[in-house]
Amino acid sequence: MRYLLILTICIFIISISTGFIYGAEEDMENFFQTVANPSRNNYSGLTGIEVTMNDETFALALGRPVTTTFEQEHTVTVWSTETQEVIAEAVVGPDSPTFEVENGIYVYEMLENPLKLEAGKTYRIMCEEFAGGDNWATVYMVTPGEDITDVASINGVPWGPTGQYPTNFDATPNKVDIGCTFFYGNPTQAVDYFDKLHTTWAKLKL
Repeated sequence: MRYLLILTICIFIISISTGFIYGAEEDMENFFQTVANPSRNNYSGLTGIEVTMNDETFALALGRPVTTTFEQEHTVTVWSTETQEVIAEAVVGPDSPTFEVENGIYVYEMLENPLKLEAGKTYRIMCEEFAGGDNWATVYMVTPGEDITDVASINGVPWGPTGQYPTNFDATPNKVDIGCTFFYGNPTQAVDYFDKLHTTWAKLKL
């Protein structure tokens, strides 16, 4: 019983620690540095960006820009172009935490587990949109180093029906639609805490 109490305390401390690591804005960076003006809401389905990672990093959260109207929940997904499967998702809405950039705001939700994005690999980051719903930006161009960080390069705009791998693709570099985004950082410290939990559990079992 004493061992169970100790383990419970360890898990509680770790959960607080990891929440601080992943939850604070200063511990993660937004791929997008700006927000585009919204001008469209006449499409239902997935729209987003295809990126190729320049550096290995970890996606800690997914998000969507807050535009003129923002009253709905939107599912943001990350798809592997290799497997054409969803490898991470988060639902953002009016009650989600906010992240300010120089000319606007993004909402975001933390991923349950950090997603490793490998250098040289390509991913599609998609947001579910609704005809007649929240406004979003039609296609526009971004400037690397100003509007986006250099952790990844944008290959173009994919889109398609909700729930399916987006096969439609406009292969124009740095062309963007909604601006759905990922927040990235280094989760090494959190991983170390989990290692400590495993070590503690092993000792308790002896």
